[in-house]
Amino acid sequence: MPASAKTLLERAQNFAGFRSDRQRTLDARTAERRALRASSDSANPKSRIQNPKSSGDSRRSYDAAAVSRLTSDWFAAYTSGDAELRGAVRRIIARSRDQWRNNDYVRGFIGDAKSNVIGAARMDLRMDIHDIGPKGAKSPDTRANKLIEAGWKQWSKRQWRRTKRLALAHTIADGAVLYRHIRGAAARNRFNYRVQLLEIDQLDLDNHQNLADGGTIRFGIEKAAGDDNPRAFHIFASHPGDDVPKQPTNGRGARDVIRVPASDMGILQLEDRITATLSPSWFVSCITRLKHLGAYEEAEVVAARVGACKGGFFTKKDGSTAQYPNDPNSERTTMDAEPGHFEELPAGLEFQEYDPTHPNTAFDPFRKAMLRGVSTALGVSYTTLGNDLESVNYSSARVGILDEREVWKELQAWFDEDFREVIFQEWLLMALTSGEVKLPLVKFDKFNSPAFAARRWAWVDPLKDLKAAELGIALRTTSRRQIIEENGGRVEDVFAANRDDEALATQLQLSLVPPDPTPSGSTQAVTTTSGKVIPDGEEEEEEED
Repeated sequence: MPASAKTLLERAQNFAGFRSDRQRTLDARTAERRALRASSDSANPKSRIQNPKSSGDSRRSYDAAAVSRLTSDWFAAYTSGDAELRGAVRRIIARSRDQWRNNDYVRGFIGDAKSNVIGAARMDLRMDIHDIGPKGAKSPDTRANKLIEAGWKQWSKRQWRRTKRLALAHTIADGAVLYRHIRGAAARNRFNYRVQLLEIDQLDLDNHQNLADGGTIRFGIEKAAGDDNPRAFHIFASHPGDDVPKQPTNGRGARDVIRVPASDMGILQLEDRITATLSPSWFVSCITRLKHLGAYEEAEVVAARVGACKGGFFTKKDGSTAQYPNDPNSERTTMDAEPGHFEELPAGLEFQEYDPTHPNTAFDPFRKAMLRGVSTALGVSYTTLGNDLESVNYSSARVGILDEREVWKELQAWFDEDFREVIFQEWLLMALTSGEVKLPLVKFDKFNSPAFAARRWAWVDPLKDLKAAELGIALRTTSRRQIIEENGGRVEDVFAANRDDEALATQLQLSLVPPDPTPSGSTQAVTTTSGKVIPDGEEEEEEED
């Protein structure tokens, strides 16, 4: 073997021996660390909870917690709901209101919410007061129902519809809205009760304290220890964003903070986290997408306008000194273009057309993809949010609308429980106390049984729905009461209206029997009880035994 080859072989053997010794050392240290960890775990069971990465077996970890170059820019805070919102609440409110003012889809969703959650019914109260008989039989207290409904109708016709719509709209856009109970002479009506709405900005949103009695103040909302319901609200004397200076009222300036007990004020919001005292705007997860989509649509519109103008540039041929006759004070060569007008260019000048092709073919698919994400965040179908029925058939539209209507029903129940029923309870108490509703105050708990009419939706083919309802009543799988209430009515009202219609028809000698829809002289197939189809006018033959 040559000397050089022998030397290389010896070096390789020495290196292999060195690596073997180093590997044995590392293995020994690893075994020692594992033995120490095992003894520590047996002495302290709590120490067994480790980071899966540090245990050497990352296969037991979640991919969602993996840290890699692909997730290095993913920063997520591990804080409470109040801590996350504290530094962002004002900016979220301001941006949401900006989109409410300027974004068509935001305005459309708020309008749809008001139509579907509140509805168009002018009289929304349906009292459900019953007397219990000796054997537990329930009978409606018609007198009490009518007196309370009449009083509510008289009170609500002035302000209630406006109050409902504004309360819902601000809850969606701002995340919450304040309402204040105005009682007595300050209400300025004979029922001695009025509702005053306040924007959420009027809360002292920077007021965060831990009180000596264990209570807390977060965003100006005070709570007792161990109680999730507000105890008081710390509000400014007037809106802090109003740029018109206010004169002091009752010794208080515009920036003075007033503590209002919860018995005189409430907050309407849709909570989405346990540790959040205040809820953010309903658009919080999609507002960035909506902003970018609005800017993209604006850019496409501007580009389309530029393309429609058919502009261009003047270019000179090599060595040409030609000029287009324009403003002598301008160093630029320009020409005003008019529809149907052509001009001759001076010798040496050429016109190069600039024709941007906008909107391009990707505009509509991109807009649809963006709106589908927004509609998912808001819980409505894309066809509703985007007002797009171009490629929708009856079956697909029905599937999407069914899910959407369940969302509206859930929001209707939330709005009734958190707002309408609260306002009704305060109004009823003042109406009974003032004597405007002539019922005994001692039976307040019995009379406090409101039911609010919720909007319901008709299908495209109501005949099929009526046939299904008729079959359901015949098979006893449903009832007239249930069908009427599902359509937003009340069975007592419908039956009473039918009775009044029949009495009036009898008085006017008018027959309410529907006419025969079959024209004279025509025949129509009839299905018998045995399932046999025979022409109309013929009798079914009896079968022999």
